[in-house]
Amino acid sequence: MKFALNDALKFEKRALLVLRTALAAAVSASLVAVAGCAAIPMSGTVRLGSDISSVSTNDFLYFSPYEPPAGGSLSDIMAGFLSAGTGPQSDYAVARMYLANNLKTSWMPNQRVVIADTTPEVTVDSANNLAHVQVHATAQIDEGGRLTKIAAVSNNTYDYSFTREGGQWRINGAPNLTIISRPVFDVVFKDFSLYFFDSQKRYLVPDVRWFPSRASTATRLVNALIAGPDSWLLGAAKNALPAGTKLAIDAVTITDGVASVDFNTKVLSASTLTKAQIQAQLFATLSQIPGVRSVQISVDRNIQDFGSFSPWDIPVLSLTPVVLTNSSLAHLSGNSTTAIDGTKTLVQHLKPKDFAITSQNNWVAATTKEGLYQASLVSFGAEPTLVDNRTDLLAPLFDRQGWLWSISAGMSPKILLFDQNGNKGELQTSVFAKKQILSFSVSPEGARLAVVIRTGKTNEAWLFGLIRDKSGAAVSISGGYRLATSANNPTSVSWLDGSTLGVLSTNFDGWAEPSELLLGGFETTLAGLNGGTSFIGSHSTDARFALTSSGELLQFRGSAWTHVQSGVLRVHYPN
Repeated sequence: MKFALNDALKFEKRALLVLRTALAAAVSASLVAVAGCAAIPMSGTVRLGSDISSVSTNDFLYFSPYEPPAGGSLSDIMAGFLSAGTGPQSDYAVARMYLANNLKTSWMPNQRVVIADTTPEVTVDSANNLAHVQVHATAQIDEGGRLTKIAAVSNNTYDYSFTREGGQWRINGAPNLTIISRPVFDVVFKDFSLYFFDSQKRYLVPDVRWFPSRASTATRLVNALIAGPDSWLLGAAKNALPAGTKLAIDAVTITDGVASVDFNTKVLSASTLTKAQIQAQLFATLSQIPGVRSVQISVDRNIQDFGSFSPWDIPVLSLTPVVLTNSSLAHLSGNSTTAIDGTKTLVQHLKPKDFAITSQNNWVAATTKEGLYQASLVSFGAEPTLVDNRTDLLAPLFDRQGWLWSISAGMSPKILLFDQNGNKGELQTSVFAKKQILSFSVSPEGARLAVVIRTGKTNEAWLFGLIRDKSGAAVSISGGYRLATSANNPTSVSWLDGSTLGVLSTNFDGWAEPSELLLGGFETTLAGLNGGTSFIGSHSTDARFALTSSGELLQFRGSAWTHVQSGVLRVHYPN
């Protein structure tokens, strides 16, 4: 017997209804305390807000799956079990009620979460006490919270077997996974960043993971932190926690805003400085849970003082980009511009094709027909210095460590770096041999490199880790994985914030499609535009800009692109 889980579709509607009821009850209870303080709107869309999710140490604000019905058929049990996958509270306690005794404790639902774009299709084989669940999977999450998107929707079939216990049907064979739809995923799961240090132990590097937002989230975050960064970041991101460190008690508790983490004795092998860095990693990671204000570390239940360490601050990107016109470099403010001191003469003299400027507006770089120039904007009378005489260069870039990047636009590109004292370095790698880099961008903390690569006639967006020497110069890259984007022909890439990339894709007739890609997450596609050549942004969702081939600068407002300026040659955020 086959059914397209219309019954199981009811489980999502029922779950959503139960969740809304729980939310309404929670809100109603809170209104008793605030009655008379403010007018409560009686209409409009019900939304999940940050203040509701702040009740993070409880599991009640969740889908509430139903228990197995007495005398339920194989179809009833199968539908109910799939429904119970939407309720992770108490380690999927309701889902385990559908399992036979031999499977209740051994089933591992966190091992994999399959995200489906349609309702699963179930075929029940009553003669053999089996069920086959076919899923159109778009993504999956592993035990460490890593989300992997599936480029082409995959049809996967999972097998379940049944037995009778106490006169009731129960599942005695099931894969170690749960199946949820994308709408359920959007409510139940939340993205969290695990924070590691860059190769110089200066800046924190985020590694995005996905977990259900519930009482055990802190425990899963710390266990994932202990396991270390994703493989592509090895060498570029370092874990202060010593190898062999484990939780002495597999439960991170949160009481009165204090997250208590109890490690085994292995953590005591860390140096005094490293212990302080462990404290910094834990706080940065756990403080994403609403209500967590501090972290207390203990070893075998003995409270420890690991000191404190302040990672270097990453300045928030300016909300206003800098534009290059025929007359100067200028800050954009609304629909007007303000020329940056010292750049009018520079632009008139060098006639730059592209540029980069530091966040302090004290150094500028310009690509010209002679090559790449670097100039100080604060040293009176300082002349621009030609640092790279190659003429086929991509747009330059200053990284957080102050190094100027210069990459040739041809095949097998050479990647050179220059500091402000005239020192030169080279990033050594064979990864780009017989390939062409079309666009590149360095992450705000300087530990990750995003590139668009052309191999033959194919464009691909990739991400690599950056390994630096003691001077801060990037000397090599690590790992590397292809970004799963909907863009068929990515042509440019830029960092929008520490965990989000802006990707621009263009087709043969010049139509461009910008998108925002959360690393380790999903993609949001913005409205397309004709002739788009670059797409940049900052932390604010209002700070999204695109430049067209005709020199028109556009800003994304609401759901559409709005004209801002004409006659713009290039646009970048200071870095």
